[in-house]
Amino acid sequence: MITNLGFDLSGLGGSNPEYFASPAALVTRLNTLTGATWTYNATTCKFESINYPGGPPAIDTRYRVDFVDANADSTGFCNAGALDFNAFRTIDLTAYGGAAFVAVTSSADIVTAFAALSPSLTVNVSGCQLEIINWNVAATPTNVEVNNVKIADVEDGSGNDLTCADY
Repeated sequence: MITNLGFDLSGLGGSNPEYFASPAALVTRLNTLTGATWTYNATTCKFESINYPGGPPAIDTRYRVDFVDANADSTGFCNAGALDFNAFRTIDLTAYGGAAFVAVTSSADIVTAFAALSPSLTVNVSGCQLEIINWNVAATPTNVEVNNVKIADVEDGSGNDLTCADY
């Protein structure tokens, strides 16, 4: 089981998301929530119940990754369980098809940066972790590098930012 995979159990009376270390732990939670007997079929990779009343709702998932500082230029970026935007200035989105240095000053900037990717990703910043709501099962997400790179805007005489085509 992917321990970074969150399950939306709200349709069964649980929470969204809930994380489990093993299929057995998820089975135990399903048993508790529904009062039915659930099993995990390792051949089909499905959770099954022979006595759940009616058809169970689909269980959506999300993927959780960490913000990391592999090059050690952003010491203290995670402070008391929250991102400290004074300790870093950019995130590296190359693993997701984006730029190496994307300027961010808030969690909202991070959400916007992932939404601007192609394909767009819907994310939520939770503490010092990122939850990818619409992750693609064909590609396992990677951790997100934080960097303390400073970015200088280059403007024309009217205060408009220059683009690459202007150089």
